[in-house]
Amino acid sequence: MFVIKVKKINYIIFLVIAVMTLAACSQPQVKTVETEPSLPPGKIFFFSKTCPHCTLVEQYITENNIRQKIYFVARDITSDQEAYRLMPVVGRRCGLMENNLGVPLFWDGEKCYLGKDKIINYFSTLP
Repeated sequence: MFVIKVKKINYIIFLVIAVMTLAACSQPQVKTVETEPSLPPGKIFFFSKTCPHCTLVEQYITENNIRQKIYFVARDITSDQEAYRLMPVVGRRCGLMENNLGVPLFWDGEKCYLGKDKIINYFSTLP
């Protein structure tokens, strides 16, 4: 009789441990989801102060009074972390892969212009 009670106790202990183990495994895993920054309205010029092509675009903007023709926000991706995080979001909106992104990049609110020549060509069509 003593052997049967020991077997029952061992069986009960085993069941308790099994239930506790299964309960621990079934706990929902909490994933941290990094939210993508939303695109602010308007036009954005992404640049870097160390980028020679960006400097040429900035010279074109100044020499041709582009800021009097169109309003946009200039964002330096090397010193503005939000701009650095925002640029890939803009790129994805335009169907650009992150490994194809770079500066200078101009976002007109609907379309991307990547590179000095495309940006200057866009600005040259402004009335």
